[in-house]
Amino acid sequence: MSATEMRIAELLGFRFDFPGCSPSLPPRMTRKLIQWSAIFAIVFSIGAHWVVLQSFAWFGMAVSFSQTVPLKEALGKTFDGQHPCKLCDFVAKGKHQEKHESRQQQMSKLNLFCVERQLLFLGPQPFGVPTVRPSLLLSRLEAPPAPPPRRA
Repeated sequence: MSATEMRIAELLGFRFDFPGCSPSLPPRMTRKLIQWSAIFAIVFSIGAHWVVLQSFAWFGMAVSFSQTVPLKEALGKTFDGQHPCKLCDFVAKGKHQEKHESRQQQMSKLNLFCVERQLLFLGPQPFGVPTVRPSLLLSRLEAPPAPPPRRA
């Protein structure tokens, strides 16, 4: 880390000197860490973590049911909705709670700049023929000025 980066870190209050750890990560590891952080942020922001958890629950249920009954019946019991596991219940409650919270947030937003708008339609404006000044016409008839001298 350069002296400038250390100074900025000091000003912002960051501390990079962890005991027993090197102060900087190799560039490849840093890039991977940033990529994985971005992936996790996107997954959680769109709610895909519930899909991942539900997939794990279904897989576990299919495996456990197939130990006692044939695979076809096990898959039927897995996806019929009548035999949910603990993880399925957790996912259902989490999805419901997330929807409930988003509804509350939408309802709690206040629009402080609510102004009644009226649409005013104005008819077509009168159109006049543009006038041309004769001095502009004469300036266009003259030859262009001589080109500037070239550099030697």
